[in-house]
Amino acid sequence: MTYLDGMEQKFGVIALGGNAILQRGKPATPDNQMAALRTAIDKLSPALSRYAGFALTHGNGPQVGIDLIRSYQAHIHAGIAELGLADCVANTQGRLGHWIVCEMKNHPELSDTDVANIITHVYVSKNDFSDNEYVKRVGPWLPADPEKLEEMKARGVRFLLSDDKSEFIRVVPSPEPYKIEEFKHIARLVSAGVVTICCGGGGIPVFEEKDHGRKFEQVDVVIDKDLASSLLARDLLSYLDGADVELVILMETKGLYRDKSF
Repeated sequence: MTYLDGMEQKFGVIALGGNAILQRGKPATPDNQMAALRTAIDKLSPALSRYAGFALTHGNGPQVGIDLIRSYQAHIHAGIAELGLADCVANTQGRLGHWIVCEMKNHPELSDTDVANIITHVYVSKNDFSDNEYVKRVGPWLPADPEKLEEMKARGVRFLLSDDKSEFIRVVPSPEPYKIEEFKHIARLVSAGVVTICCGGGGIPVFEEKDHGRKFEQVDVVIDKDLASSLLARDLLSYLDGADVELVILMETKGLYRDKSF
């Protein structure tokens, strides 16, 4: 491992929230989302001088929920086969990665930067969940029409009602990740100084179904992008022996608690 100016090389994992891509209250148009990304990407310029290389991860909670609605509406109105949650995670991962590349290539300070978008699969420990494990919110808040809610219950879709019962939002399981399938490819790119977009939406969730002899089955959950980003940062720290790795989570809140003791 080489060093910069006598210091340890520093690498980074920078995580963008899904709400940094689709701002609250704004229509989910591509133009609105790319404009929000333009603002977020503009803040990445200092990372080029701070890090020898970095990975860029992102959330997809709003986007994947909208894709689920879009897929269902296409199914009931046009007879098009409905997509599962893991498929929608894959779709949003590719689309958002594409938009990030576009905004980087159109940024005056980032246009010449080497960038790669890696479709990433992330392993979770199980594929069977109890009702109280449906905690991850996806998509927008929608009017809580009683007929619509009954239809969702009949389809096995879980949701959370607002305090006044006037709105609902879909909820899905979010198990903890433990392995990134494409990690070595990501690590090689990051170590070579390539801005590597990966683990989008926490990664496409997969499960090792060992009982049936299949080791790579997709599972309909959403992985928390902060947990996936933390896993990536820890693995990079081990892989880039002698280097320092920072995890930076960009969010819209002004502060956070470091633990639950408050």
